[in-house]
Amino acid sequence: MATPFGYSEEFWLETEVVINTSFDKIIAEVNDRRNVVLAQMRDIRNIKSEILKSINQIENIKIAIENVMTENRIYDSKDKTIADLNKKISLLQIDASNADVDYQFVFEARELRRGLANLGAIEKTPKQYITKKHAQSVIPIAANKGRFGRLSVNEELGLIVVNNSSENQIMYFSLEGEGLSYFTIESCPCICAIELINHQEIVLSDLQTARVIRILFNPFGEPDLKILSKTKEKFEFIVSVIYDKYSDLIYALSSTGHCINIFNRNLAPRDKIQLMGYCTFPQSIFVTREEIYILDCGNPCLHIMSKPKYEKSRSLLPMGNGLYLDHPASFSIDKDGNVIVANYIGDHNVIQIYSPAGQFLYSFPGEHDKAIIKPNGVFVTSGYNIIVLSNNMDYPLQIF
Repeated sequence: MATPFGYSEEFWLETEVVINTSFDKIIAEVNDRRNVVLAQMRDIRNIKSEILKSINQIENIKIAIENVMTENRIYDSKDKTIADLNKKISLLQIDASNADVDYQFVFEARELRRGLANLGAIEKTPKQYITKKHAQSVIPIAANKGRFGRLSVNEELGLIVVNNSSENQIMYFSLEGEGLSYFTIESCPCICAIELINHQEIVLSDLQTARVIRILFNPFGEPDLKILSKTKEKFEFIVSVIYDKYSDLIYALSSTGHCINIFNRNLAPRDKIQLMGYCTFPQSIFVTREEIYILDCGNPCLHIMSKPKYEKSRSLLPMGNGLYLDHPASFSIDKDGNVIVANYIGDHNVIQIYSPAGQFLYSFPGEHDKAIIKPNGVFVTSGYNIIVLSNNMDYPLQIF
């Protein structure tokens, strides 16, 4: 058989094998290089995506910092904010040369960082209180005539209890603001202070009879009112009562008597703490596991006593721009130790927030028709919601 150019058939068969093998190698190399290029393109896209995410994060930081500059509030300490900002900027150094990136926000962030470095040191303001301007829910109490006295909240039971001094009524609501019921206590003509002990017991003070009274009631059905115990002797002007769940004791604060009377659950006297000499007009009381806090309205400050010896350990004097502690009526302490004060006199109808060291952090008055008017009671929940009882006749009970 004749073959091209006179070469043997075996030669051409071997040549075909060599050529096919070479083509296979070339195709394999091309495919390998193609896969490498595709992988590099994917990496570049991923890098660009990460960079864009970082830029978006920096934009959010920019907005936060601008809020700090305009509102005079800060979400964290200056040094930590700068460190976070530097970290975000450093993310943009990841192979940025392989991607088409707009560095506008990088430059803006660096300028903001320089501006932030010039700010003075500002104490940390709790994030959860920054937006407390509008009430999350307002509770228009139907029987809203009269004067509302004090506020008691029990998160474990999910109950809010308030008293209407003029009508001798006790009203209770759910933590969501749903009105449950109310009842009238004929034998207590002038209820001043009130405290929820458990789902069946309330302790209160009556100014007219000058006694502390413990009653039995049913908040989840028809009122089943029964007086369980009352103090034998009279006590002048008990403005605040509180149940100490840690020691199963009841503390009754006498404003004009300048003392704290301590009772067991049956209202038998256990002890008496004299406040004369340093607490000029005690207004409200709060207890923790280890300490007793007394709000002094005469010389506006917070006196703190250690338990169980009842020795005064220190006084907390308000400091900072929001010092208007003109007439502090009530206060609460959150789980971080921040102090929330209901304060009123003249135009200063506000809720003020102070750090555990007494540094002013924040205040808010409510807005428009839902403004806080002469607040009598305040309570902060474990979720940082602030419940306020005030003399706004349309919306006396508000939750922020």
